Amino acid sequence: LEREVSDLIGEHLYKPLKDLKVGKLIQQLMELLFRNRLQLPPDLFLMMKALATVEGVLLSLYPDFDFTERIKPFIKRIKKARMHPGRIADDLFQSGIELAHLLQELPKETHDILRRLKKGKLSGEIEHRGLEPLRATLDQLSNRIAISIVIASLIVGSALIVLSKIPPLMFGIPVIGIIGFGAATIMGFGLALAIFRKGML
Repeated sequence: LEREVSDLIGEHLYKPLKDLKVGKLIQQLMELLFRNRLQLPPDLFLMMKALATVEGVLLSLYPDFDFTERIKPFIKRIKKARMHPGRIADDLFQSGIELAHLLQELPKETHDILRRLKKGKLSGEIEHRGLEPLRATLDQLSNRIAISIVIASLIVGSALIVLSKIPPLMFGIPVIGIIGFGAATIMGFGLALAIFRKGML
């Protein structure tokens, strides 16, 4: 996503306003969002769609109409409003009020934290998100490892029983060994099938 946004900005950032096609830019942005499974807020989406529609209609009625040239005064007005000394002074005033409230509350909050720490009652909460798929994968892997160990144990144990000729025997082979090999074979096929279905071979 970061790379695609960077490419999109690089494609349009250094173009003169007269060469900047709003409709194409919006279309590329929507395709980028769709590829990365992102969604725009409905009101912003409608605004962008309206801009693209307006530009398309204007180009059909008046091909020489320069959409970007027409919005230059509005862009300048917005920039000027943002840099207006009164606006900056208001922002600084609000920041000063928030800073004063912070400094007023800071000693109390610090004292409360130190008191809880001294009594050993300081606790916190950690919320994790997006770890469920990882946990499910780890559970599957641990289960498969455990089954693999059981299969290996059955094979080794059955081989020792066969070599030891422990009765009862069937065709000269210990029955317990035959059962062990059979169980290991069935579990092995089941494990291989489960791995194949998950595409982890």
